[in-house]
Amino acid sequence: MARKATGSFHFKDGIAIARPRVGRTRPNFRMPHCKTPEQAAQRAQLLSDVASRLRRAPGVSEADIRYALDEIARSDARRLPLAVQVAEELGAGVLEPIGAPTETIEEYAERWVADRQRRGIRDARHNDLSRLRKHVFPVLKGRAIALLTRDEMRAVVESGESLDRGAAEGRYSWLTARKTWLCFRKMMSDACESKTAALRVRDDNPAASVRGPDSGSRKAKQWLFPSEALSLLSCAEVPLAWREAYAIGLYLYLRPGELFGLSWDAVQLAEGYVDVRVSMDLESGELGPTKTKRPRRMPIPAPLVPLLRRMHEQSGGEGAVVDASALPSRSYVHGVPERLYAHLRQHLKDAGVKRKDLHERMEGSKPIGFYDLRSSGITWSALAGTDPLKIMQRAGHEGFATTQGYIKTAEAVGVNVGQPFPPLPRELTGERAPAVKPPSEPTSNAGPMGADWTSNGRQRVRSRAMRVRARHASREKQQSQDLTDRSSGAHNPKVVGSNPAPATTENHGAFRESGGRLFSARRPMEVQSNGPEPGSTEAGDPLAAHLRQLRREAEECGDDATADAITTTLRAHLRQRREAREAAERAEAERKVIDFEGAKREREM
Repeated sequence: MARKATGSFHFKDGIAIARPRVGRTRPNFRMPHCKTPEQAAQRAQLLSDVASRLRRAPGVSEADIRYALDEIARSDARRLPLAVQVAEELGAGVLEPIGAPTETIEEYAERWVADRQRRGIRDARHNDLSRLRKHVFPVLKGRAIALLTRDEMRAVVESGESLDRGAAEGRYSWLTARKTWLCFRKMMSDACESKTAALRVRDDNPAASVRGPDSGSRKAKQWLFPSEALSLLSCAEVPLAWREAYAIGLYLYLRPGELFGLSWDAVQLAEGYVDVRVSMDLESGELGPTKTKRPRRMPIPAPLVPLLRRMHEQSGGEGAVVDASALPSRSYVHGVPERLYAHLRQHLKDAGVKRKDLHERMEGSKPIGFYDLRSSGITWSALAGTDPLKIMQRAGHEGFATTQGYIKTAEAVGVNVGQPFPPLPRELTGERAPAVKPPSEPTSNAGPMGADWTSNGRQRVRSRAMRVRARHASREKQQSQDLTDRSSGAHNPKVVGSNPAPATTENHGAFRESGGRLFSARRPMEVQSNGPEPGSTEAGDPLAAHLRQLRREAEECGDDATADAITTTLRAHLRQRREAREAAERAEAERKVIDFEGAKREREM
């Protein structure tokens, strides 16, 4: 004869919990009105007795037993007799089955996802529901959401079709398993604590204390080197509309939804910034808030300004900055090309960018995607030395740890990846190459800044060149004086007296015959506006390089007068530098002759 069920219970967080046997499991039943151990023991005993009778009653399902026991456990002293009576009549066959909650987990998930979409979580159906369908529903198929137990929560993680096993067998990544578990745990939490009353179908969350799937190693994010991006943006085989989208996504490091949701109303060209306020749902084509629901303001990098101006003029400043429907593609979803990542990879191949880890899935990394244009722009900012807090604000990161990951990536690369945010190709910006005009024709004042390049602008360039030249000339003069002082007799301990003896050696004679020069004759200096750079043999001359850069800027602006003035300044600087070098060589030659004569006198003595 089987012993009488006594009922087991325990207290957790001040609430009594009974665990009577129901079928082959012992689910937890919360008894909120049992405040003392004696009350909890009596109620647990009652639950065990009722469960035992109902298990033997014909036609009573396990779901009905759970529902009846739950009513008894939660009832206060006033409602308890009625709950027990209903359970006894159910076991005696007087009542039809109670009709316990029969809403399955699949049906509840549909309502839960619809509520999330209503609250602005626009990718809930595409991401959350698809994860649940693939990895959770096969384990809990047809189970009632209100009757799920903790053991069934563990089965989702640890059973034969569990998340851990699927990740271990390589059917999906560990990150997919973790995201699926977080989604499922959130749904179970809403089932008992949702702010939407219709979604609250439970009193507890059986997934709260269940450990999720194991974590693995994270894969490195892909990003384009500036040199690779310039090759992509310069490739004539890539349609112009795609290159415009790539350039804006790179230089403003926008998320794909933010890129296609950006309108001209948010672009302030005069003030030089962009307001990132909305994002497009690529699945439905609807506009909504950004991922973090925080608008941000992004300064426009200087190389991107000409492109935005040209696109603004062509569109009349109305509509979307990047019209997704105008991007060449075979198929579209709500006006956005399908498989954006596939277009990007193909265009990179067309541009000759065939770095292996950009196109193939490798250990520790994944191929580049359209979202990685944003990663590239953020990494460029770190390469350029932008303040980390500014990067965080411009990228719209909620925590600094995310920004820090991009900074670490930038610190780990070499120096040959190219200049961050390079100037865009002329085909994108719409700028014309500077034309070489005959000397007789008057030059135009217009430059890359339009009518702003006036005589005042030329005067500023000339003044700047003169100031730089004066500063470097003073430095050169000091260096020449130091060389002269070192070659004088005061610094030579072997020389005694006012003047050295006349030269008697062949070298000294050659020195005197050559006028004090033991170096080759000076070569003529050639300075041309379109030809070899002046003083190309002058290595390590920052002033000459600076003046050449200023002259190139003036030539590109079509300002021949300023270019000629800078050329004159450059010639004077090179002449002064050559004379200083010659003086230093003469002083060095004299020092050698004096040393030679002093050594000879010592040998004769």
